[in-house]
Amino acid sequence: MDDETLLDQYADVLENLETAIVEADDQVDALSDGQVELALDALIRYYQAEERGYEPRSPRLGEGAQAVFDAVQPIAELQLGPDELEDVDTTADEGEDRELTPEEVSELISQVVKEALEFADNEDDNDDTDSDEWEMTPTGFIKPVSHDVLIACLKRIRKSVRYWSKQGGRRGYLAYVRNFLASPDDFE
Repeated sequence: MDDETLLDQYADVLENLETAIVEADDQVDALSDGQVELALDALIRYYQAEERGYEPRSPRLGEGAQAVFDAVQPIAELQLGPDELEDVDTTADEGEDRELTPEEVSELISQVVKEALEFADNEDDNDDTDSDEWEMTPTGFIKPVSHDVLIACLKRIRKSVRYWSKQGGRRGYLAYVRNFLASPDDFE
């Protein structure tokens, strides 16, 4: 798949993955483009193994690269669709090490359904997307993608990391991508 097609058809997937990278950058002191690239390499290997039917290995990464991997992987799983959600962490809140209670799960589902209905009510009638292709997930609606598409998106981001690192130094990509994406810290 060429870059133009990828950017046109899967801009939302790229944006979701890159937003996770920016969020990891907010959490790690002195994260570098090199660490982002290592994490992307590990993610590409992980999903290539999964696509081939092998059990993916947990990567051995340094702190920064591991933080990026840990931030991007749940988003990648969501992009693959509901069949992949069994691997997503269901612990209560950040820092808490417990499973959600049935009441909390019910409340979360109710909230997601409410948000989904509000989203559907606010959709533009001229929208040309086919709603049958979109799936509801715990975070809203996404259009599931194949492993091939996810891997192509990760490779495209890695290509961008390499390019902007050459242009702007060890944090060139991270500085570049921040120009296009808002992180939660930007609103505090």
